[in-house]
Amino acid sequence: MSTDSIPTQLGRIHVRHEGSGPPVVLWHSLFVDSASWGPLFDRVSEDHRAIAIDGPCHGRSEGLTHDFTFDEVADCAVAVMDALALHGPVDWVGNAWGGHIGIKVAARHPRRLRTLTTIGTPLRPINPRERWTMCWPLVQIYRVTGPNRWLRTQLQNALIGPRTAGAHPDRACEIMRAFVDADRRPMFHAMRSMMLHRPDVTADLASIAVPTLMMVADADSMGAGPDDIHSATSAMSHVHVGGLVGDGHLTPLIVDQDNIYRQLVGHWSGNYADSRS
Repeated sequence: MSTDSIPTQLGRIHVRHEGSGPPVVLWHSLFVDSASWGPLFDRVSEDHRAIAIDGPCHGRSEGLTHDFTFDEVADCAVAVMDALALHGPVDWVGNAWGGHIGIKVAARHPRRLRTLTTIGTPLRPINPRERWTMCWPLVQIYRVTGPNRWLRTQLQNALIGPRTAGAHPDRACEIMRAFVDADRRPMFHAMRSMMLHRPDVTADLASIAVPTLMMVADADSMGAGPDDIHSATSAMSHVHVGGLVGDGHLTPLIVDQDNIYRQLVGHWSGNYADSRS
């Protein structure tokens, strides 16, 4: 496995890549880093060039001391692909936040993606109730205290779920380590920029022409549900919805990775079938 630290307009971005073949770019969820892909990264690298990116202010990427936008992050992703000589279209796989960035890349730079896959990605902004009762307090508590025990528990329950964390404590700890170890000021800016100011991406979806797979966990209350996805993607000609097991954005990466991989292979080959249907 090789690693790079690539200069971009949003600081130096850490990348790890392994394998050879068609390139697959993987972008993780907010709060965590590329370690969240776990064994799925290894599976993909068996017959692809797997490229896992740590987003700005996450993992081993450089921290920022200012807010930033989704469009800026999408352009940053393209800068990383340019630096890695990925001039042809890639297969993009994004978990939650990574799905948002993939949607923005597909809309802003349509020739850079061959396919798009999102896993547990909400399509609309946080609603007022979520903003004022959950997200805004979480960001402000983090600003003052950092990742205290209560905050870590709340975030782990939301992203992974208490049942999955209890059944897979080592994996849950590995995933949450990125949040615990993050520099506080950069993570605060990431949380404020990417969570509180999460955009509505349904307008972007209408402009996306590449084959798109949207995976949805069956009990993820924060992700977009099948009905919402079908409504938001009605103007898209090449989109499929795939079912997963899990009660959080990251849970399927722990408990349903075989299903994720099967759906990815079908999607990439052009013979998609929801393996849970």
